[in-house]
Amino acid sequence: MKNLPPSFTIVLMLIVVPLIVFGSAGRYGFVGWDDDIHVYNNLYLTRLTPGNILHFWATPHEAMYIPVTFTAWTFLSAFSRLVSPASAFDPSIFHHADIFLHLINVLLLYGILKLLLRGSSRDPGRIEWAAGLGALLFAIHPLQVEPVIWISSLKDVLCGFFSLVALGQYLRYAQAVEINRKLPHVNRRKRRRCGVIATVAFGLALLSKAAAVPVVALAWLLVHFRWRDSELTGRRGCLKALFQPPFTLLFLWLGMTLPVIFLAAFAEEGLPLGYIAPLWGRFLIALDAIAFYLYQLVLPLNVGIDYGRTPELVMSGRWLYFIWIFPVALTAGLLFLKGRRRLLIVLGIFVIGVLPTLGLVPHGYQVFSTVADRFLYLSMIGPALALSWLFLRCRKSVVTGLCVVILGLLALSALVQARYWGDNITLFRHALAINPRSYMANYNLGLTLSGEGKPEEAIRHYERAIEIKPDYGRAHNNLGAILTEQGRRTLAISHYAEAYRLDPGNGRAFFNLYCAHNDLGIKLADAGDREEAIIQYREAINVNPYYAEAYNNLGNALAARGELKEASAQYRRALRIKPDYAMAANNLGIALIRQGKQDEAIKSFVYALQVNPGFTQARQNLERARRSLP
Repeated sequence: MKNLPPSFTIVLMLIVVPLIVFGSAGRYGFVGWDDDIHVYNNLYLTRLTPGNILHFWATPHEAMYIPVTFTAWTFLSAFSRLVSPASAFDPSIFHHADIFLHLINVLLLYGILKLLLRGSSRDPGRIEWAAGLGALLFAIHPLQVEPVIWISSLKDVLCGFFSLVALGQYLRYAQAVEINRKLPHVNRRKRRRCGVIATVAFGLALLSKAAAVPVVALAWLLVHFRWRDSELTGRRGCLKALFQPPFTLLFLWLGMTLPVIFLAAFAEEGLPLGYIAPLWGRFLIALDAIAFYLYQLVLPLNVGIDYGRTPELVMSGRWLYFIWIFPVALTAGLLFLKGRRRLLIVLGIFVIGVLPTLGLVPHGYQVFSTVADRFLYLSMIGPALALSWLFLRCRKSVVTGLCVVILGLLALSALVQARYWGDNITLFRHALAINPRSYMANYNLGLTLSGEGKPEEAIRHYERAIEIKPDYGRAHNNLGAILTEQGRRTLAISHYAEAYRLDPGNGRAFFNLYCAHNDLGIKLADAGDREEAIIQYREAINVNPYYAEAYNNLGNALAARGELKEASAQYRRALRIKPDYAMAANNLGIALIRQGKQDEAIKSFVYALQVNPGFTQARQNLERARRSLP
């Protein structure tokens, strides 16, 4: 063991420590936050067919164009069915895939950091350990818990994988370019190969998630970090270098981002964006988000899934006009430090990595918050690089000890944070502890409690969600469903009606509303209140003019009141909508007999038996009608 190279020990550390932190997630289930729409209720994942895969490549799915991620989920679903035939979707398969991919990303970053730090110290072993500690920070920081454990966040980890491959190969491409300038005939094949691999990987990163767009800028920054003031970067930042290799490749990458940006905007078209801040306010919102992320990076004590920092909330807070001072002052302070250029590059990596979601351009998630842990997955390259470089520059043993203590505390914090993802109730209650005004957490907690047979608790959380966000249609609809089960149909109808008013395209609310009116009508009719029953049946028909059962029930109520002609008209409407509705045909026959129209009644009973030959009541009515003929 003493003769083993440092890299072996470091690689072992980079595998074992994250496994200790995240390994228990392999036993966790799905969570009720997007895992349903992305995975276990996604019909396109139920079978591995070319058509299902082509669907994800041909059109956006669930307001996202991320075909590589959905293809990965499709293959994981097929593997899940192969390993666990009894379970169509085994969550452990998805969790283990996320964790495995994150470990690969950690090792890829380790290789990138070694390349970036090469030549910065005469001690190769210290470079190895500096890169290892930086990669470990990336691996186990509490802000990485959400993207690694949340199955729906595979898109972030997969995008991170291809982005890190692209960055690593691009840096090797830049290295080959540097060698070519001194030795034109050396490494030309390697240069070409690295450039091709980097470009293909970048394309796959974009198709995993549009968040890969900033990788173009990250690649440019990393080259300047590694080859600052060299001929490669144009010595003192000469613009001429931009139009020479390796930077010319970045123009191709920049062109690749344009259709992805367009597709992402097209996919989100029609999504509610909530409050849209004025342009000047968006810059303040972005600075607020940066300040929040920097705070969470240093003190990740209150890590949650919904911070609730919507543009409207941020713009209404007085702190907005002061908090921008922190990131601006940090940037200004770095300008006066020794080695400031590299520190500014590190800060640039952190900020640019999360730039698309800072709120400068409105996006779908901002209705919940302008900040989220998973948005930082690529940005964490910056802090990892900062730790590596500072460890390399400061050779005092106290610095080494401090790094170990900090990483140990972060690992412990991440381990605690990871356990909140063990089940839905724990996760959403923790989310409410961090942000009591999270209507999303209240809604999902209500959904979970309802499924576990705790309707009263579920009602409280649905009501709280509605109190926070009165226009939350899904909460109204689900609250109506529980109230219907409890027999509180009038109150349920008011919530169904509100859900349908808020979102006329919500098919579930539409169905529940007209069914609730019809069911309430049946209950009132059984209680002898035919007048109110008729009102409810007519309300059901107003909501859905093609609801045959409501026409039939309305006919029954009218017939009981003696309005036989109008009742017959309602039965006929029911049969026009639903020709195989044997009960409506039978009821029409009864109404016709009461009007003395035996011949028409017989035809109606015969028709009912043609539709349903086993309809005993219609057969008996037919026999009576025939016997009554003269």
